[in-house]
Amino acid sequence: MKKALAMILALTLLLCLFAGCTEDPATPTDAPTENNDTSVNNDETQAPSADGYKIAFTSNYLGNSWRTQYEEAVTTRFEAYKEKGIVSDYTYVACNSDVTEQLNQLNQLLHEDWDLIMVDAVSPSSIASFLEEAEQKGVKVLLGNTITPAEGVPCVSADLGTIYGKAEAYYLAEKLGGKGNVIEIFGVAGQTSCELFEQAAQEVFDKYPDINVLAKGNGYWNDADAQTEMATFLSTYGEDIDAVFCEDGMAYGIINAFLNAGMETVPTGGDYFNSFIQYWYDNQETLDSIMVPNSPYATGTILADCCVYMCDGYTFDETKFVPNQIDPTIENWIALPMPYLVMEESEMNPDWLSEFPDTKVMSLDEAHALMEGKAETAAIQLYYDDAFVASLFGLDASPYWELSTNKENCGGGNSADAGFPLHRIRSKASEASRRTKGESAMKIIDSHMHLGDCRVFGCNVTEEALMENMDRYGVDASVVQPYPGASDEAGVHRRIYDMTKRYPKRIYGLASVNPHLMSKAAYQDKMRKYIEEYGFCALKLHTIGHALHPHSADARTVFETAALLKVPVNIHTGPGAPFALPSLLLPLAKEFSDTRFVLAHSGAGYFAGEAIVLAQECPNVYLEMSWCSVEDVAGAIAAIGSERVMFGSDSLLNVPAGIAVFRSLPLSDKQTEDVLWRTAATAFALD
Repeated sequence: MKKALAMILALTLLLCLFAGCTEDPATPTDAPTENNDTSVNNDETQAPSADGYKIAFTSNYLGNSWRTQYEEAVTTRFEAYKEKGIVSDYTYVACNSDVTEQLNQLNQLLHEDWDLIMVDAVSPSSIASFLEEAEQKGVKVLLGNTITPAEGVPCVSADLGTIYGKAEAYYLAEKLGGKGNVIEIFGVAGQTSCELFEQAAQEVFDKYPDINVLAKGNGYWNDADAQTEMATFLSTYGEDIDAVFCEDGMAYGIINAFLNAGMETVPTGGDYFNSFIQYWYDNQETLDSIMVPNSPYATGTILADCCVYMCDGYTFDETKFVPNQIDPTIENWIALPMPYLVMEESEMNPDWLSEFPDTKVMSLDEAHALMEGKAETAAIQLYYDDAFVASLFGLDASPYWELSTNKENCGGGNSADAGFPLHRIRSKASEASRRTKGESAMKIIDSHMHLGDCRVFGCNVTEEALMENMDRYGVDASVVQPYPGASDEAGVHRRIYDMTKRYPKRIYGLASVNPHLMSKAAYQDKMRKYIEEYGFCALKLHTIGHALHPHSADARTVFETAALLKVPVNIHTGPGAPFALPSLLLPLAKEFSDTRFVLAHSGAGYFAGEAIVLAQECPNVYLEMSWCSVEDVAGAIAAIGSERVMFGSDSLLNVPAGIAVFRSLPLSDKQTEDVLWRTAATAFALD
């Protein structure tokens, strides 16, 4: 299949197919890697066969609407690849959770001519011999949709147990005030996902000694069976039941069991299907629930994509692998995040949410709006964009699709208007809000934000609050620094670094350390770590928070270190005269002319005139305008142009007001782009 002539023909075809791509992505290897190699080697090219790749896709279950929509997403995506000539044939088979039937299917597939087999394993331990034979035959294998430990064989699956299971358990426990009787209903007994859900719930309930699990049952991921099971529990325990913990696909059936028994509903885990969302939306006063949108479209599309990438010789970025949830000694798992919870508006910021820093909350109203007009069995239509999938393979862009969220590129027939992107920088809600106001959905960078606590001003910003605020107001990226009065400066720097890894190109770190508290050598060593190891973009001199006159020896250490590391200096100006007077920076800006000076607050209104004059005199000075008036901002743009004026907030509460200041001015599109993001990207050298 990989003969020289076919290779030449395919390469010619690919050049034609990919000529319209907007980016120049990295390309795959010259020859296929060994079947289960998870290392990264995506530097050279390898084309598909002239006939395209043949992919077999297995599912362990096909008995509910989630699986139906999952199959639709997979087949829609493969059909799109067939139109491009990348896939020639595919098959989709299911085994109804029968281990023997699945093994028979897999053995049959091994004797057919498939380039790759995607396995959704009923039992992880049952497929060991299949994996060995597949490797011997040179058939690639992807483990997907179930968390299967197998050394050297990549596994891609949503992190359902950790987030979904724990979030629901926390919600129910808190709703009950930490005391009450719970029924647990899972899908199919013995299924890996069910066991993970159960473990996650138990881990949370163990923290609440007065939570008692009355009984456990199985509803087979469908409303009918779940209703029957719940009816049995109601006949046994009746009014003693205080809450129901359940997996997805069963909540509406559980609710119906209560209604048919003439009983009031209790707090219950929720579903992302239209029937349940509609009922919950209409009965918010009587039903307490929470749900995690586990999208069949997202899962099906991303697994289909991974199959094609692997066939084409791409290998997963080894840094994406984490210890397998079933067997932590095996590091073969890529855990797809579950970034959204759905809750009622009044309950959207619980304390326990801090345990899941990557997770946002979607309101029930928004979920309802997304599902309006959809079929009864439709799930909330979520997806990952193509750049996210490419990132799993260490690539900046997809080799097959332009970056988009259109119907063609997002499996399952979803579109930007019908779906909700899991990894889109700006939330759909914030964009809709802008359109309502007649504003363009333009990129925004907040060049001045803080994380952690501040003993000086008595405030605290958490990771969750920061990300929620950014999503609410459509902020694409923030340059984040500790408060000068942080109780744990090193710890906050580490938290910022962790955020830069969790939210690449959304969070950028800025190092803020008082040089007065250590030697020059120690300060420079610490700054080198933050800039070179942590990847932070600038240093901070806080003239008031660090109690440093800009002309002092310790302050000079900051400027010299910035010059040494070739990064900008962010300098507090405004409140705190005389240390914070912008005019004091004139000789320093001239002396360190190759270092960019970013004036935090630009005098903050008090001394905005000084800041503007300084910027006029020194082309390496940039003005960050938080706490400045509309007149100050307009004066700065008129004096030095928009290319050195930027938006910054300094506080979560200031974000909408700060954006409004810039949007209130009669600026051109180019000027608006400069002040809202381009100047900051230039000054801090953001990628």
